[in-house]
Parts: sequence; structure tokens; C-alpha cells
Amino acid sequence: MDPSALDRPVGRSQRGWLHNPAPSRGRPPHPTLLPKPTILPAPDATLTVEPARLIHVEIPAPALQANMLGDPAHQCLAISLPPSYYQCGRSYPVDYFLPGFGDDERAFASGNYRIVLPRTVDVVMAGGSVRELIVVVVNGRNPAGGSIYVNFPVTGNWEGFGVRDAVTYLDRMCRSLAHPAWRGIAGHSIGGFGALELAMSHPETFGAVHGLSPGLSDPAGWKNRRSAAPPSPTTTC
Repeated sequence: MDPSALDRPVGRSQRGWLHNPAPSRGRPPHPTLLPKPTILPAPDATLTVEPARLIHVEIPAPALQANMLGDPAHQCLAISLPPSYYQCGRSYPVDYFLPGFGDDERAFASGNYRIVLPRTVDVVMAGGSVRELIVVVVNGRNPAGGSIYVNFPVTGNWEGFGVRDAVTYLDRMCRSLAHPAWRGIAGHSIGGFGALELAMSHPETFGAVHGLSPGLSDPAGWKNRRSAAPPSPTTTC
């Protein structure tokens, strides 16, 4: 992909804008619940205060409809915007992050694991080793503790939520570079497993992957995992 796309403005006719996020409904209690989300200004608004760069939104999750646990068909994302997001019209690469079992999108945004978004990412980007990007932490917590980010009749199509629902929403509402060459996925523990599984199963969506202490490895090795099998033209999420 043309690297100049990083500096190419995206008009409002091409993308929506992340605004007026709905409050969370039906979520289990969490000890590190973050403050109520801040409503973002329109792209052409005059900013009088520093706008929020960590946004919590609840998005439609049609992939989870009719699951047997009664999980709602709406789930949450934590979106960390880069420092220059409000100062220019450029588009940004996106990295999706999947938390481990029992954690939701707030765990890596509020100080757990010594990570505070967007501050931690800002420090890395300021070092010059990583260009500015959007970081999206995806909820994977459900009434059973964790979805493991795979499709299952009982828990619902969490693979579809991560690959289709979350990515579609983000590309529509933020100035993202909507191409696998500029889209990566990572995760910790069960989230590391989910990241490897989703990236290897969907190279048309994710062009990079990183698993931190991934769990649920096949005793016979990754060669027997579905994600390591030859791609099939009929495979869907």
C-alpha cells in the first residue's frame, strides 16, 4: 500500500465520526470502571479544551445474536487515539488488542498490568520506533468469564465480532487506514491465542499479529490448528 496514504485526509463523506457513545448496559461489575465517556466534537469544531483521546463505546455486535448465554448483541471497545488525531486530517494504522480470560476492554486502559492508555502508547510512539496509530482494546469477557474469541453455539460468534463487527465499526467511525497492510492484532494469554487464531484465519483483515504468552496451544503444535490450515474459499467468520 502507498505509504503516502498515511497523510491523506479522509472526508466526512467517506467516514463517520466517533461521537456520543452509548452507556454500557448489562455489564458485570468491574473494579476499575472508568469515567463516563466524553462526547467528541465534530471534525470542523473549534476546540477550546483538550478532547478525550481514550473513548469507550458500545457497538452493535450482530455476530453474537442468539447465543445461548444470553449475552447482549452489543459489546464494548476502548479506543485510544494518537496525539495528532485532532490536529490533522490524516488516517492512521490500527492495532486491535484482545485481553486475557476474565478481563474486558477496561483492563488495559486503566492501569492494570501497568498499562494506561493512551499514556503508555504515547511513550512508545514518542521514542520513534512506532509511528502514530489507533489502538483498540476489544472486550472478550462474557458470563462464562471469557469468550476465547472463537465461534461456538453456546457463547456465540466471537470470531465474527472481532473480525467483522469491531473492524467495520472502527473503519466507519474513525480515520483508519482500512487495509490489512495497516491493520494488526495482538493479545495477552487467551487473547494471544485469539489474536493468532483470528490473524491466521483472516489474512484479508489483519496483516500483522503478536501473541503475548498465548494460551490454548495444541499439544501437537500449531500445524494442526484450524488457523494453520490452507485457506478455503468457502471459509467465513
